[in-house]
Amino acid sequence: MIKPTCSIPDCEAPARARGWCDKHWKRWQRHGDPLAGRTPPKPAGRICRHPDGCLRPARKLGWCTMHYWRIRESGDAGPAAKLTRHGELKGTTCALDDCDNAAIVKGWCRFHYDRLRHTGEPGSVLSKRGRLPEGSRTWTPGQRHRFYKYGLTPEAFDAILAKQGGRCYICETDTPGGKGWSVDHSHSSGAVRFIACNPCNAALGFIREDPRIAKRLYEVTLELQAA
Repeated sequence: MIKPTCSIPDCEAPARARGWCDKHWKRWQRHGDPLAGRTPPKPAGRICRHPDGCLRPARKLGWCTMHYWRIRESGDAGPAAKLTRHGELKGTTCALDDCDNAAIVKGWCRFHYDRLRHTGEPGSVLSKRGRLPEGSRTWTPGQRHRFYKYGLTPEAFDAILAKQGGRCYICETDTPGGKGWSVDHSHSSGAVRFIACNPCNAALGFIREDPRIAKRLYEVTLELQAA
């Protein structure tokens, strides 16, 4: 036996009372009309009102959800395209000439932005990820890190260490300690200055390269030895 459906047009729910389904029956009880109280249908085919041609469906006040919230938060709908979480337009490339990485922060790709933060200079496009020299497949993770951060190839690193006699520039030990030799560089220009053992490089950072602190540390060390 086929169960009867609701008598309201386009409603295929099972009929419960007076030929109506539960939903339309309750509307009739509450409003006196089985069609009362329903949400009016949204017009089909409406798209965002953005002047640059956003094709997303219109949700609020003629705007799509993305542009509506941009206006709520900043007062400006911004471009039609999506932005990265840092506000960069998706699809744009790094501000550095010949770098085809996607711009992530302030016009820079992630790699050159990190170098800019750490050294004050974005560095060379030749030292960005994906532009490693030939033969780099055999490099260790430490050699890759030195190339990415300081632009030093293994040959250039070995040449600096050989010039120092294979020893730390500060304490002249031949044992690097920690995770290996540390590359000391200028935080203002990014230029490599020398290679030090791990403890000396850390100590230089702890005293903030302040000669006054270094002198006082030397005096305290002599006092402790004399005690």
